[in-house]
Amino acid sequence: MQKGKLLLVDDDVMVLKLYERYFGKHFEVKTAKSAEDALKVINSGFKFEVILSDQIMPGMTGSELLHKLSQTHTQSIRMLMTADTEPSMIIKVAAQSRSLVVLTKPIKEIDLIQSVNVAFQYYRLKELNNELTNKIKNISTEKETKPIKIEPDSRNYVQVMHQAFLTLGAFKGNYFYSHFEGVLKIANYFVRELKLPEKSNQDLFNIELMYSIMMQTFPRRLAYTNPFELEEVDFSEYFEYTSNFFKKVIDKYGEEKYSHFFQIWEHIDGSGFPKKLTSNISIESQIFQLSNLYFHFLYLIPNESLIDRFYNKTYRYKYEIAFERMKQGQKFILANSKWFNQDLFNIFRFAIKENHIEVFLPIRENKEIPNLEYLIEFSQIIDELENYRESNKNNQLEIVNEGDQAFAVKTIPPNQLAVGMVIDQNLVTTANVTVARRGTKISATVLSNILTLIDKKMLKDANKIEVKIPLT
Repeated sequence: MQKGKLLLVDDDVMVLKLYERYFGKHFEVKTAKSAEDALKVINSGFKFEVILSDQIMPGMTGSELLHKLSQTHTQSIRMLMTADTEPSMIIKVAAQSRSLVVLTKPIKEIDLIQSVNVAFQYYRLKELNNELTNKIKNISTEKETKPIKIEPDSRNYVQVMHQAFLTLGAFKGNYFYSHFEGVLKIANYFVRELKLPEKSNQDLFNIELMYSIMMQTFPRRLAYTNPFELEEVDFSEYFEYTSNFFKKVIDKYGEEKYSHFFQIWEHIDGSGFPKKLTSNISIESQIFQLSNLYFHFLYLIPNESLIDRFYNKTYRYKYEIAFERMKQGQKFILANSKWFNQDLFNIFRFAIKENHIEVFLPIRENKEIPNLEYLIEFSQIIDELENYRESNKNNQLEIVNEGDQAFAVKTIPPNQLAVGMVIDQNLVTTANVTVARRGTKISATVLSNILTLIDKKMLKDANKIEVKIPLT
């Protein structure tokens, strides 16, 4: 597989080298010591996919650089590092830079690695989403001249449509089993029981298709979630992304063509989104909402940890756990019965009471499910870091935060001392005369004095010296 292209921008050469060590084996990495140098690297032909830039640098700031690139390299993923801790300042630079991620210093190495890998994953999703959208357009064009023939047996419709959708390279979502297939199977049951026309199955297919595409435009933490389980901030953001997607579809196709899709979060009691309707809500929209919520409880992968998402090759599906989540799902929908059409809700209540209808029961098997988000680069970096820590237990790089300043704590030989470092031990001569106390910042004079004493072999325990190296 071709390596992803990563551009690192920071005026601190030591930080650049540290980051390059993290990622150099797994990505094609270029570095730049300023925004101006970064533009030279790009103009020389380096087609980066992800850029990670520091904020405060001589000349152009990181947010100014990323803003500039957001206009010329629209597909790239932008990441910004800043020492600011004031929320208003972080929001300001995030908005200006149009970054996917803003990292605040000091940055833990695991957070840095996770964030970069998430950025590359998101880049790949955007590429696939563009490809998928283009294929959808082609299919839509063909449908205008060559209508799809619907299978007379509605039980075959889901399998036929699902296979058609799989040819587009769709994701199954954040689930043990295909969201696309599972939701349509549940929905198909309601269509049969309500004795709806076959067109309802095709409408539900179109809703699920648009929903799956919409989910690819969401941040990873919000995609394929039940919005009503989210905290208030995430809940608002979820529906902000929903509104933005609705608007784009309406601007391109009009409101009528996908009217069922625009109503998927409407509730019969008038508490839904976006119009809070109490009437004229299509039965197909209601069927999708109920089916989507119920499937979510049955087969959601509990992978909130970024390490779990990218490090584990498989997830273990357990029937016992799914059975408990089924009860939670039933309880949630029963508690919100006023959201749904009464006939639809009665069919659901009867089906779960009977407790033998397959589509409403979790799959009765324990098995390993391949993790489609597993990244070999990520697991290799994590493993290498663990091996590095194990083999360097006596010389680990420790990051400490003192006020607004972050330091890497390290033991180094005297020939690696540099102006700006802070001595982290008391230095004394062989005659026990103090040369520098712990906390002394190395100036040119202090450095010269230390090296002179070492040359004359007058400094005690001078083979290794503990220092703190400023990172911000």
